[in-house]
Amino acid sequence: MVEKRISQRGRIANLLLERTDRLKFQSALEVGCGRGDFLNLLLAKYPGICACGLDLSERKIIYAADKLGRRAELSVGDVENMPYSDGSFDLLLCGNSIRRCLNPARAFNQFYRVLRKGGTLILFGYGRTPARRFLAETVSRYGGETGRRYSPREIRGFLEYSAFRKIEWEVPFRNVYVATGVK
Repeated sequence: MVEKRISQRGRIANLLLERTDRLKFQSALEVGCGRGDFLNLLLAKYPGICACGLDLSERKIIYAADKLGRRAELSVGDVENMPYSDGSFDLLLCGNSIRRCLNPARAFNQFYRVLRKGGTLILFGYGRTPARRFLAETVSRYGGETGRRYSPREIRGFLEYSAFRKIEWEVPFRNVYVATGVK
């Protein structure tokens, strides 16, 4: 099971890197950058960009800083109150972090705020299935935290509410989605 999850993460990372091929960008922010794995891949492909990462976990940011060194600016912070100026980035990537937001509409407004005009948001995550919904409800009932999984309709609604345009949605693999929007 662990090998399957690792291979799925690798497939998702490759897919996201492919999505960046058709974009022109000089700056990128990964929200929920964790240990910096994807930022490391992005910087290997585009070594000249200004890269930033944001995560709630100080421990993960420290790990990412060890991995990335001075190639990326990393911050501990909250997606609903991002510590960046308006129009700071050409590209914003966000994975499963959105499911832990208390106010996802505010997070999408923040995504829009920190993107430059014409900038692209790439959002990816795991969709909802009956089995996963049952597991999440069971874990939650016993005090665990799994986060909320949003439907395509809900994600599209957040993107539209925040004024994103050219919204696209795809399911490249079973139970994995990629949504994009342009400011």
